[in-house]
Amino acid sequence: MGLNVAGALVTDSTVYGKAVSKEKRVQPDLLDVSVSLICASQSMGGTEQIVRLLAAGLHERRANVNLVTISSSNAQWLSTSGVDAKPEPLLESGAGIRKQILGLRNTFRPLRKSVVNIHYPTCDIYRSHILALRLAGCRRIIVSLHHPNLEFGHRTAMNRKILGLCERIVVTTRANRDFVASNGIASDDKITIVAPGVPDQTQLDQNVAREKLDLPKGKFIVGVLCRLEPEKRVREVVEACRIANAGGDEVFLVIAGQGTRYDFIRELATKALGDKFKMVGWVEDANVFYSAIDAYVMLSELEGFGLAYAEAALHGVPSIGCRTGGTPDAIEHGVTGFLVDVENPNSAAGDYLRSWMNSRETLRKMGDAARTRALEHFTASSLLSGYMQLYDKKHNK
Repeated sequence: MGLNVAGALVTDSTVYGKAVSKEKRVQPDLLDVSVSLICASQSMGGTEQIVRLLAAGLHERRANVNLVTISSSNAQWLSTSGVDAKPEPLLESGAGIRKQILGLRNTFRPLRKSVVNIHYPTCDIYRSHILALRLAGCRRIIVSLHHPNLEFGHRTAMNRKILGLCERIVVTTRANRDFVASNGIASDDKITIVAPGVPDQTQLDQNVAREKLDLPKGKFIVGVLCRLEPEKRVREVVEACRIANAGGDEVFLVIAGQGTRYDFIRELATKALGDKFKMVGWVEDANVFYSAIDAYVMLSELEGFGLAYAEAALHGVPSIGCRTGGTPDAIEHGVTGFLVDVENPNSAAGDYLRSWMNSRETLRKMGDAARTRALEHFTASSLLSGYMQLYDKKHNK
């Protein structure tokens, strides 16, 4: 089946095939196109990072960019893109739908001559947002859905009608596309895949990076960087490292991030790994973290894509993830890392870690392959290229 795609993605059979060189990648001139980005999420996760990268890229190209977000909680961080993020509390549900639509209509009126790209963290959209945009006179509306998850399934029929008013539905991966199509969220002819991208990464000398984080220099270091919440299942990573260490104590685990499970994970890791782990909390410069590790492991139960896999890859670090959601698009099994079953993943993950410890040459080759693939498909420039083709009407017929 053919598929509407942007950037380096071409058809189902070549979604992540031969690279498109920077010289041949279409980069339409956006100087005369106004783009309004709406972030309908208030954390600082993958959805927000994509919005921030798009705003930064468009700003660098001197496009006319507006940036609206759901509240002030992430506005300051989004504004580091170079575009001031304007918080709009009415984006959050809570007010009556009529009041919300009329209020947002007034907010959106200044956007009516621009391409409006609204981003949702899951496949749950709010019809009040789309209807308000239409009532405000916005005609070019692109909706981006970042995660193959649907909490309000009873709204699907209505949402499909509402999405029919939009020009394009953007998803991040094949799994997300299949989820949207199979659940009747949007018609297949409206769906476009644009692969996620991550900012340029800076590689540090491994020993220097380990010294900055106070990590041992002679160990095989496994890293996980994520929100420390139940769905990320850091406990499975801890168990995988314990299994890998069954024949010795070569593996050292470094855990980065904050969340409600911080204390639980620390106690769990202490029992399983003794002094063979360290929790470093929030890391200001993720480049230091990725430069310090040999392998990245994140065994969450569902990822829309997993930007951390791409970030690790750009540092030449292979990953292990679960065969669920968009992770198979982020990790090419046996080439750039390994995929394990979402149920009971720790045993297989531990075995793969042990195989890397026994063959550093295999580890290096997979890390090199991961970096090559990430440079081809998962950079900020490739993300921007995909969206620019959608924003520019000349390339969106």
